[in-house]
Amino acid sequence: MDDAVAAVVVNDDSTRRYLALDGAVEKLFKSLLPNATANEFGPLRKVFAVIAEKIRAHIPPVDISSVLAQVEELLNRSIASGGYGMPPVRNEASYIDLSLVDFDALKAQFDKGRKNIEVQKLGEEGFDVLSPPCPTGRLPRFSSTKRMPPF
Repeated sequence: MDDAVAAVVVNDDSTRRYLALDGAVEKLFKSLLPNATANEFGPLRKVFAVIAEKIRAHIPPVDISSVLAQVEELLNRSIASGGYGMPPVRNEASYIDLSLVDFDALKAQFDKGRKNIEVQKLGEEGFDVLSPPCPTGRLPRFSSTKRMPPF
């Protein structure tokens, strides 16, 4: 076996080529399984595999720690954990001052009737109503330029 390994390990190209061919032999052998005809190729396949194992035993492991450090440093720069910044306010008049909303009165209004009907009424009056996201991804039903009144 050592003579076979020495014959293959003449240079890097012949070593790579042999290991690639050994991989092809292994793949072809597995493609024959579970067919009984695979048994006649088993011993020959084993010879190729043993030579490949001996060649791989002489190849030193590759040190990729410097590459991993560079990737980690790049990821750390790319995924900066800065705070979320709000976009600038374009028109302050379009925002609702939530401190002016009487949530108790709003709750009472929703408690006395059906919520869907109350939301529908507000939408028919032209107020922006926050509706739950639609599963189809379409826009909410209600959108107008009027704002929800502070109750």
